[in-house]
Amino acid sequence: MKYSDAGIDLNKLAKIKKSILSSYEVMLKGHFSSVVPYNSSSYFSIHTDGVGTKTLIAEKLDSWDSIGIDAIAMNVNDMCCINCKPLLAVDYIACKEQNDEIIEKIIKSISKACKIANVRLVGGETAILPDLMKGYDVSATCFGTGKLKDLVTGESISHNDTIIGLKSSGMHSNGYSLARKVLDIEKFGKELLKPTIIYSPYVLQLCKKIKVKGIAHITGNAFTKIKRLNNKFDFVLNNMPKPFGIFKALVESIKDEKELYSVFNMGIGMIIVVNQEDENTAIDLAKKFGIEALNIGHTEKGIGKIKITTFSNNQVVL
Repeated sequence: MKYSDAGIDLNKLAKIKKSILSSYEVMLKGHFSSVVPYNSSSYFSIHTDGVGTKTLIAEKLDSWDSIGIDAIAMNVNDMCCINCKPLLAVDYIACKEQNDEIIEKIIKSISKACKIANVRLVGGETAILPDLMKGYDVSATCFGTGKLKDLVTGESISHNDTIIGLKSSGMHSNGYSLARKVLDIEKFGKELLKPTIIYSPYVLQLCKKIKVKGIAHITGNAFTKIKRLNNKFDFVLNNMPKPFGIFKALVESIKDEKELYSVFNMGIGMIIVVNQEDENTAIDLAKKFGIEALNIGHTEKGIGKIKITTFSNNQVVL
């Protein structure tokens, strides 16, 4: 089964995105977080994202204690990909009915995530929409700022740089439309609800210690997201982790390896491109933040292709 069979056509989405981007008046259009300069040296950035159909798992299992973490994580993890410091957040919760207990649990988990990410939750909207909603939609918007000279865009990537992979906790918040079609929710529900790891405090600290050349958050479209960094080099991922936890189950259900690495993070939630001599610094600092990091590959001259050596030792090119 493929993502398109679950109603998500990635090729059509790419065309829609291209059309939308044409209306934006920002810097870094189409990157992980666009920016708007407000003086000669500084910029604002604002970013919005949501939990998606992961809320259907939470509803089925009546487990709402962590779902708001994903809403914040999806925002701050994208923003730190350009070395932007997220400062403020607002949430948006759309509900099929008023259930104070569920709403309270969602907001508590959003607040918890904000504390982890060093972001202040300053407001939000809860909409009760019985004629429109069949479930719950949870999203957030984050605002941040930074110095233009400190932006990390991928432009400085060069030949034979090291690619550091940050381990994920599981599926994070992407690929659920397909996963729900092929997995037993009762059996794998706990794994499916593991919250997204918030990487931003670590990444922002790393950017202060070494020259970080490129960062990609592995979310929707999975490893194709790395293409945003630089189209003059290929990204060779030849030391990927073996499938663990929920990914073992996905591998058994979805035989197409290219589909797996185009939809799911497969155990790597973020990649960071650094100079070879900075590899140990990046990995050691990650340990201090409770994040498992490893060298998963390198860059080479090319045209922006993602070359992945899979768990079965095949090569997938995205």
